[in-house]
Amino acid sequence: MINLIFIVPYPELEKKVSEILDSHPLRASLQKRIEMRTADQLDKFKFDAGSDVIIARGFTAYSLRKMFPHLPVIELPITAYDLIRALNECISLYAPEKVAFIGNFAALEEAKELEHIVCCDIEVYHTPKVEDVENAVEQAHKDNCSAFIGGYSVNLICSQKGYASVTIQTGNEAIIQALDEAVRTVNVVRTERERAEMFTTITETSKDGMLYVDMAQNIRVCNPAACQLYIGTKKNPLGLPLKTAFPFLSDPVFRALKTGSELANQIIHWKNSTLNVTVHPVIINTRKTGAVITFQDATQIQQVEIQIRKNLAKKGLNAHYHFEDIIHESQEMDHVIQKARKFASVSSNILIEGETGTGKELFAQSIHNSSNRCNGPFVAVNCASLPENLLESELFGYVEGAFTGASKGGKIGLFELAHKGTLFLDEISEIPLSIQGKLLRVLQEHEVRRLGDDRVISVDVRVIAATNRNLRVIMEQGNFRQDLMYRLDVLKLFLPPLYKRSGDAKVIFYYFLDLFHRQQGYPIPHIDASAMQLLSEYRFPGNIRELRNVAERLIVICMDQKNLTTADMREALYPEELPQNTPVPAVSSCYENSERDFLIQKLEEFHYNQTLTAKNLGINRTTLWRHMKQLGIRRP
Repeated sequence: MINLIFIVPYPELEKKVSEILDSHPLRASLQKRIEMRTADQLDKFKFDAGSDVIIARGFTAYSLRKMFPHLPVIELPITAYDLIRALNECISLYAPEKVAFIGNFAALEEAKELEHIVCCDIEVYHTPKVEDVENAVEQAHKDNCSAFIGGYSVNLICSQKGYASVTIQTGNEAIIQALDEAVRTVNVVRTERERAEMFTTITETSKDGMLYVDMAQNIRVCNPAACQLYIGTKKNPLGLPLKTAFPFLSDPVFRALKTGSELANQIIHWKNSTLNVTVHPVIINTRKTGAVITFQDATQIQQVEIQIRKNLAKKGLNAHYHFEDIIHESQEMDHVIQKARKFASVSSNILIEGETGTGKELFAQSIHNSSNRCNGPFVAVNCASLPENLLESELFGYVEGAFTGASKGGKIGLFELAHKGTLFLDEISEIPLSIQGKLLRVLQEHEVRRLGDDRVISVDVRVIAATNRNLRVIMEQGNFRQDLMYRLDVLKLFLPPLYKRSGDAKVIFYYFLDLFHRQQGYPIPHIDASAMQLLSEYRFPGNIRELRNVAERLIVICMDQKNLTTADMREALYPEELPQNTPVPAVSSCYENSERDFLIQKLEEFHYNQTLTAKNLGINRTTLWRHMKQLGIRRP
């Protein structure tokens, strides 16, 4: 809706304007107000605060522009046709020998030309202000003008003096022209206001500091974020020289204005802040007019980066366990936890050794949650679960087109995801030699290069590695780099097997019984002392993982019993197995030659396509990859 005020000087024009507005194609979107008023009556004019535009004629429009400088005022034009109509009326009424045209409108310049087509002389008198009209009338009278043509103000003065006069009437075409111009003007003003409001909102709400300076380096725009670094005493440094308000920005702005090129990502230290500054020259029609300066606090950038990296991953970025979650009562575990707490207080790399099922990841998560990196991500990967090529792309990431089948847009690597946090590398002993060198470089330089990329990305990651094998033995066998081992083995944590943790098997066993009771709803039976003795004597080669299975197995076995007997315990600990003399199918059972020759034969049959080979053998691809690694088989 457009709120329109139409001011007219005489009744006939009011009627004409009303008729045109009522028939206008945009009448439904026009909120109109028509008021009859002359220029000398504007002191009583009441302005509507919600008005968008005013249309008025001659001196009235001139006066309104001074009264309302921020509101569009459209002048109702006087056309050459209006002059001709007024001149014909004057000649018909008064037959003058000399006519005076008085006013301040563009078409007045054409009035003098009309004397060539009529039988009288014409004089033109320009009156820039309404106060000049009376003097112009007197001067025309002295110049022997016997009739006067002008606006309503001219006609009013001539009537008071008894002079012959004609009022210039506004035609329909001029009203329609003014109305269309008013609509266009309001639309343009609204668009510009929206842009200005958008610009103001962006600058005012931006967390980045934003400045605009002219070629003299005087500040013309300064948003609140920039004002926080302003060193002066005023509320806002607008109009001040950049060198006075922000001296640390003067040099990069000077260089950018001199070269006319953007100066991006300039690291500047100012007081207690490290700023990332970008200066972009403003060039209009090859002419430099100033520069836009943006700057960010490097600390905030790092925090945003961490949050982005977290959001890019759907899972695996949180550590759920704490030292308090480690169930135990043995002094051996007290000593290990105490040592691990000390390790958590520093950021050195840690190597956790222990048999399978001893809780290496549980300790890794607990160390992370007790460290100063607890608010950062915890990313875990099992190095033995992924084939060599997939493990490399998972650890370091890749760019689009790095290899056949690479995801569109590339993929962020686990090192990048773990930035400002912890990366847990389980079964580190299984990492291929070809990747060990690249891993070593990341640990040394704290930089990672994605596959297929030519740039490096800085990372701040603490690595906790875990293994159930002796790395030194593997190193001596030539399957693990010595320099990498020393990078990982800064702090070592050894997790004792369950049979060496006096009393822990019993307390953990009861914990799992209670857990499965709550999950499955089966009652916990009474456990015979002899059954518990049998449990205590068992060595648990699978450690806690095996103990969990035993507890779950017993809950099911004894679901309808009140007592858990020694026989039940023995059945759970020593389930029926294949007799020792029963042949176990092997990969090479169908052939007399060695397993290595058999695998090579199969791989050659499928052109070393591991997926098809594994499918033919009835095993998964990872198992095939392990067999190939153990037997020293590489793709030709």
